[in-house]
Amino acid sequence: MMLPLLLIAASSLAAEPWTAQELLPPAQLAARLAKSEKPLMIYVGPAYLWRVKHIPASINAGMSSREEGLAALKKILAGKAKDTEVIIYCGCCPMNVCPNIRPAIQAIKADGFTRVRLLDLPTRLDDDWVKKGYPAVSE
Repeated sequence: MMLPLLLIAASSLAAEPWTAQELLPPAQLAARLAKSEKPLMIYVGPAYLWRVKHIPASINAGMSSREEGLAALKKILAGKAKDTEVIIYCGCCPMNVCPNIRPAIQAIKADGFTRVRLLDLPTRLDDDWVKKGYPAVSE
């Protein structure tokens, strides 16, 4: 009896809206920032976490799990070339349950952007970025 339930659960899982090639390892982004690169980085998580720590030069769009966050994200991207590299990150919680990264990636791709990257923060920003000594600032 367990086998059919497992098959139903597995078949109902949706594929992630990003590919493995679109995941950006934190060390790669940190190396780019150390070279003074300033890619378009957009934070799509809770404002209170942004104030505690965020990646320098990133833009706070707010939670993309909410309409106002998606609207802010679209406003940030308005007028940008569709081949602009757009790096998204949240880090509020583990990526597998984050309510913000999926709507952000889906909205950006739906708007026709072709170079979308997701900062690979499997646990959260604090563990996968800050505690590794990568650059972070507070507001």
